[in-house]
Amino acid sequence: MERGSPAAFPVNSRHIPALDGVRGVAATTVFIYHYGGGARSSNFAFHFVGKTIHLGWVGVSLFFVLSGFLITGILLDSMQRPKWRLTFYIRRALRIFPLYYFALFGAILVAWLLGTPSSLVTPLWPLFFYLQDVPQIVHTWALSPLFVVGHFWSLAVEEQFYLVWPFLLLFASRRARLRPLCISVYLFSLLFRICIFSLHLNTEWATYFIIGRAGEMAAGGFLAASIRGSERDRDQVAGGAKPVLLACAACVTAIVWFTKAHRSMSSDTDQFSTHGAILLRE
Repeated sequence: MERGSPAAFPVNSRHIPALDGVRGVAATTVFIYHYGGGARSSNFAFHFVGKTIHLGWVGVSLFFVLSGFLITGILLDSMQRPKWRLTFYIRRALRIFPLYYFALFGAILVAWLLGTPSSLVTPLWPLFFYLQDVPQIVHTWALSPLFVVGHFWSLAVEEQFYLVWPFLLLFASRRARLRPLCISVYLFSLLFRICIFSLHLNTEWATYFIIGRAGEMAAGGFLAASIRGSERDRDQVAGGAKPVLLACAACVTAIVWFTKAHRSMSSDTDQFSTHGAILLRE
């Protein structure tokens, strides 16, 4: 099959089998990240695997890129239809709201039946409005060891993206303008994260908040717009995929090791300062 041929990108298909593999990889990495171990093992093999597991957070980013790709594709394919925006919102609501609120109400009901104090339940109100990605607005993330709701933050990011993205696409009614829009959103999100870390602010704004994650979804939107463009656009995506993925993997690995080295140096500095203070006090 020729690179860049229409058959290589089934953009009008409702189901793209290859994306199931991407979902599987993302889900596996997130699962291993949370439940894996071995980073402190004295055995080199287990230690290496444990350190590698720390890269599992990339799976969440992969989910967001995939979401941006799929949602942007759905919007692009339906923009010429009447009431396309209303139809999109209705379908998203029917797809997500029933299961989400069933799980949320079910967890709260069981917690009450088990005698969980109301002081732990009341602070969960932001979850009913998909605001749990806003740092420090939710003060309870677990009703009990069996009912943890901390992972719902990603659903808030998704819902806020669904709410805003169709309106942003109005500024890119022509597909030629969509890729510059995606690049602008990506750069704005990147700048936001750089400011958070550079100014030593609460890193949860970069990790969980929608602005910090919007760049990943915009990257997916960029891919969706590219494969629906000209044959030249599709060739550019296919030709640049491997180098970009390799570069991203190298950057992620470098960031992880740099972060750990920085934390280690900070820990050593803190210990030195503490010892110095003790000596001075003596």
